[in-house]
Amino acid sequence: MKTRTLLVTLLLAALVVFAVAVPALAAWFPDTDGHPYEASILTLADREIIGGYTNGNFGPDDPVIRQQFAKMIVLTLDLPVTESDWPNPAVPFVDLDSDDLTKLYPHEYVAVCALNNITRGTDATHFSPLRKITRQQVITMVVRAADNLTPGTLTAVPAGWNDGVLNYSDPDHGANIRKAEYNGLLDGIWASTTIPTPGLAGWDTTKNATRGEVAEILAQLLYRAGAIFTLTGPAGAQEFTMDEIQALPALEGYGGWKNQLGNVTGPRFWKGVPIDTLVNLAGGGTTVTVTASDGYELEFDVNTYADPKYGALEMYDPVTKEVITDIDGELTMILAYAVDGAPLPSDDGALRIAFISPSADQLTYSGKWVSQIAGLKVE
Repeated sequence: MKTRTLLVTLLLAALVVFAVAVPALAAWFPDTDGHPYEASILTLADREIIGGYTNGNFGPDDPVIRQQFAKMIVLTLDLPVTESDWPNPAVPFVDLDSDDLTKLYPHEYVAVCALNNITRGTDATHFSPLRKITRQQVITMVVRAADNLTPGTLTAVPAGWNDGVLNYSDPDHGANIRKAEYNGLLDGIWASTTIPTPGLAGWDTTKNATRGEVAEILAQLLYRAGAIFTLTGPAGAQEFTMDEIQALPALEGYGGWKNQLGNVTGPRFWKGVPIDTLVNLAGGGTTVTVTASDGYELEFDVNTYADPKYGALEMYDPVTKEVITDIDGELTMILAYAVDGAPLPSDDGALRIAFISPSADQLTYSGKWVSQIAGLKVE
């Protein structure tokens, strides 16, 4: 009897420990698994910018109405919203119906969009809140938001640039579509997700935008204009925009990875902030824990880059795939924000861990290349 009581006690204790130790679940939707916009959808969902339906699905191919988009873009930019934002004589829209004073949606979110010149409505006095938003309307509002609230985030399109594939003839949206395409806001868009077709060729901007497309474009706006990275350590917590990260001392070099199956990627040319720089900014320490936007964490030794999950950092020859110990120069762990001279691809997020050296002569294990980085803790 005593043995059984002890066993029950131990089981209960284990359950208590388990309940305390398990972190909150990150966002996940069964209908976005493997979807082209999955990474961006989860990035925004983890930040509570977007959410799913009551049945647990996200509906990545469903349309978005204009008042929904107003809320999404305001949350992406972390703009303050209060009940005092509506009614407002500076917001001329007469088609928002009666305002529920217990909720900020939709009136106050639409008002904040108007007050920040993100939207000008479908005409001088109408917002058309229940109308499905088109792709070109999404693009125009995102470009306006970037230009008005974070000037310089998007660069002007050179007069001789002719590398785009979209149609820029629309008098209201054409210039914004061109600017978005030039600045890479649309690089993650697929012309079709039903018949998998990466790239913009054939993507009709006059059609209605889907929830997945909106998430992809807003994620690209967040990466450029919002606070995307939190550094925590003895010096406290510090938030960084992409511009602020790119203003830190940078290092460039070659790196790639080998996975468990022996498949290799790279080496490619990466650019980012050395982890040592971030450790010093955080106040110093011997370990860093990187956190992805989905809550995944991996701890590294600052000096050896070893971690409890995958062990010591090994290097591999890019050709033979065999373990090597000597390379040209030093191997450095960085918080990467560019690869081959361009922002990271959508699946990587805005930031990822990379291991680089001066020459294209090494690979490291893929498990250590954590993507979608949202934070780093130094201890």
